[in-house]
Amino acid sequence: MNEVVIVAAARTAIGRGHPVKGMFRDASPHELLATAYHGVLDQCGITGSDVDEVLAGCVQQIGPQGTNIARNACYMRDWTFRYRPAPSTPSAALRSRRSIWPRR
Repeated sequence: MNEVVIVAAARTAIGRGHPVKGMFRDASPHELLATAYHGVLDQCGITGSDVDEVLAGCVQQIGPQGTNIARNACYMRDWTFRYRPAPSTPSAALRSRRSIWPRR
């Protein structure tokens, strides 16, 4: 079994929702996430080749966000991966609490 280590976490700001006043209304979701990833790498002093896997949560997986946003944001930053990222996400938890703590 491999050892799992979480070295950092980040989130993007909320500010895109309003079409006129939203601070990030002209930025794509992938750009926002790629910027967060870049900040994590800088904070930890590592490069993309040191990362085995990235995960991203997305509230509304529609439009640009529905296209495996974690993978696409990494490619926007030209990360060189030790392992090639999966081309798709094979599953999703519709009710995350049940996926972690199943009822008995």
